[in-house]
Amino acid sequence: MGVFIFEDNPIQAERIKQLLNVKFMQNKIEITVMATSRLENILHQLTFTEALNLYVLDLEIKSDVHAGLKAAKKIRELDQQGIIVFLTSHRELAPLSYQYMVSALTFIEKKDWQRISEELDRVVTHFIAQLDYAAYEEMLVVENEHTIFQLPLREVLYIGTVEAHRLELVSVKRYIQFYGSLKEFEEKKGNLVRCHQSYIVNVEHIRCLSQKEKQIELTNGEMLPVSRRFFSKVRQKIGEFKHVYK
Repeated sequence: MGVFIFEDNPIQAERIKQLLNVKFMQNKIEITVMATSRLENILHQLTFTEALNLYVLDLEIKSDVHAGLKAAKKIRELDQQGIIVFLTSHRELAPLSYQYMVSALTFIEKKDWQRISEELDRVVTHFIAQLDYAAYEEMLVVENEHTIFQLPLREVLYIGTVEAHRLELVSVKRYIQFYGSLKEFEEKKGNLVRCHQSYIVNVEHIRCLSQKEKQIELTNGEMLPVSRRFFSKVRQKIGEFKHVYK
């Protein structure tokens, strides 16, 4: 897990960093806080971060008042679960976050540092509560004679067959190829369901199930086939998770 501050004013960036460090220390949580004005630094670090992250993004970077929104959109492509908070002097831009579909937790106005501190305190409290929840979340564990790894089940999009005895696992953050069989995942409880001879899908990431086209659209835009044999089972599983299908 990590905390990332996107801010081009070094004095303000350091002040925000100090505020967050103090609040996490008060809660006896050791966490790395990165402050940068370069989005690529944050995106690079995400490849090494698996747990829940917190992003504090200034809307305006180098005179671009939409920079924070653009950054949030890029972050969401790699991290769908992270908590995004905007710091801004442009409160009127708040409605634009809905257009960017980045699911921001809140907007904090850059007016009064006492107010900023209070707002960040609430953000940290929310973040810690989410960490406590994440600690109990279900993990997908892959362990055989060739491979050992684990990742949060909620992040898994699907598992597919690449070739005989070789699988691919696609998650919101990672792509992994490894040796194994779909059968061992089909037997796991939870969100996974067989949709095709070559695919097992996580129903929490199904955006749409088309009976006419016999295919699934995932939350990342990918399409997977659904065989007649498994269609009813997939539809039933989606119903259990209250997804909308057509």
